[in-house]
Amino acid sequence: MQVHYADADCCVASSGLSLCLSDDAGHNWQEIARIPASLIKQAGQSSDLFNRLVRGGIHTVLPAGNHRWLVVAERQIFLIAADGSVRSLFAIPRGRRPLRRGLSVVAEHLYLGEYWSNPKRDAAHIYKIHIPTGEQSTFYTFPAGTIRHVHTVDKDPYSQNLWVSTGDEDAECRLLLLDTHTEQAEAVGQGSQKWRVVSFAFRPQAVYWGTDNHKGQNDIWRYDRATGQTHQIGQVTGPVYYNTVLDEAIIMGTTMEKGEGQQDGYGRLYAIDAQDNIREIWKAKKDRWSAHWFGYGVFEFAAGRVGGNQFWLTAKGFTGGLRSILFV
Repeated sequence: MQVHYADADCCVASSGLSLCLSDDAGHNWQEIARIPASLIKQAGQSSDLFNRLVRGGIHTVLPAGNHRWLVVAERQIFLIAADGSVRSLFAIPRGRRPLRRGLSVVAEHLYLGEYWSNPKRDAAHIYKIHIPTGEQSTFYTFPAGTIRHVHTVDKDPYSQNLWVSTGDEDAECRLLLLDTHTEQAEAVGQGSQKWRVVSFAFRPQAVYWGTDNHKGQNDIWRYDRATGQTHQIGQVTGPVYYNTVLDEAIIMGTTMEKGEGQQDGYGRLYAIDAQDNIREIWKAKKDRWSAHWFGYGVFEFAAGRVGGNQFWLTAKGFTGGLRSILFV
């Protein structure tokens, strides 16, 4: 079981293609919905290795208000209503899914960035979907030949702007802010692996990210909201994918990939305190299964805030198998 969302009142998790809810901090679970799929997919859902091989199961869960949930699975975005009914809201046109932080809800709209291999470097889009009606439009387009794909469409809780990052080669890495009201774009930076980002961490005075460079050294960067300046605050071992923000720290997780960059077989968790000091707090060893066929060793954090310095973490592709852990 993977915990996707947690706050002080409830936890939402998936087991295969079943969406489950707990109102007692994960001690007891009740199925609230099941995502439709082929008989083969349904039969294989009890196997972690099968899901890793076919990139199956539920990938991302986000709250949509009024006890509704948005679920990314089976190359679609599903809307789960309060009564447990399931409706396909959006069919993903290219690729299997957006990355975990490649979609955000602002008011009644879902913003979603395209993520696929894109070998021809076709134009890549950010879509805008009206959640109650399913009405769809193209919110922003990166012209052909400019990027490979969209990594993040991350909502800033302080400004409500969308922080967008792209990749993968140096010239394709860029970071920009999109205003959902004016639809204006502001460039923050581009042209190097410094701007290759998979998630952002938001504090009132600053925005933080770790780089996703599988070929070299990875760094933690801070963007100062008041000045618009960025500076490096430290280095980590391995590409940074995801993070969570706590009362006293930001937790960032590094991934064990198949690249030739500075990696040693372990994924790690790093804590960044209020003074921007960085320290390693936990690590796990990549399992024996092929990263190419069965996926990387990845740490995924549940969306939402449990409270204080608690957080749910899911370890995928590490020794010990798939597991969600509550850190306190």
